[in-house]
Amino acid sequence: IITRENTGENIDKIHKAGSSYVVSIPVMCVEVITSEIAKKYNKKYKAEPMAQGLVVEVFEVPEKSLLTEFDLESLSLPRKFGCSLIGIKRGEDVILDIKPNEVLKEGDRIAVVGTEEGISRFREVFML
Repeated sequence: IITRENTGENIDKIHKAGSSYVVSIPVMCVEVITSEIAKKYNKKYKAEPMAQGLVVEVFEVPEKSLLTEFDLESLSLPRKFGCSLIGIKRGEDVILDIKPNEVLKEGDRIAVVGTEEGISRFREVFML
């Protein structure tokens, strides 16, 4: 179970409640923004693993991707890959309240959080 935590104040309580991983929104945002800035200037940036062994990677959904053929619930990313979609940038819009029936579109930039192994499997399967 991956849980989002907005302030950093309740991480221990969330673990005690049964969450396997707790993702801190502020840390996650810094990693995503830094990664995007590095890409813009053609610099290499390896995000430091977040607390609990999680990392965030940003991908662009390519043309004719399997990601565009199913809704997110059907893709079962947490169950199949151990990672979760945490944000979508579609044109000028940023989608953070991601619904299970959301279908990704070619050109979407997606932020994915998970273990390095899970994200590696995700990248391989969807050829990102």
